[in-house]
Amino acid sequence: MTDCLDQIEGAPGQPGPPECPYPGTGPFSEDQKRYFFGRDQDTQYLLDRLRQRQQYRGGGPVVLAAASGTGKSSLLAAGLIPALGRTPGFAALKTILATPEP
Repeated sequence: MTDCLDQIEGAPGQPGPPECPYPGTGPFSEDQKRYFFGRDQDTQYLLDRLRQRQQYRGGGPVVLAAASGTGKSSLLAAGLIPALGRTPGFAALKTILATPEP
């Protein structure tokens, strides 16, 4: 638990975040990725699926489907998209996150 709090509050002796780390009912954005943790396994699963699609099928979509409110948009915006930028073979991809208007 302390590790999670350190991620939110910053290093000891450093001021905490200048904004509230909870986006309310909205999804985490890419700018809030420092507050989004605990979904590393899910993010890695999506990266693996994208890599499989790229290697074995020449590309194509990977569909993420789950019930409303389970964090799909947060997983994409604050998990997968930043991870793509750190992953060889995906770093040069241009990403667009499209969500319906509420």
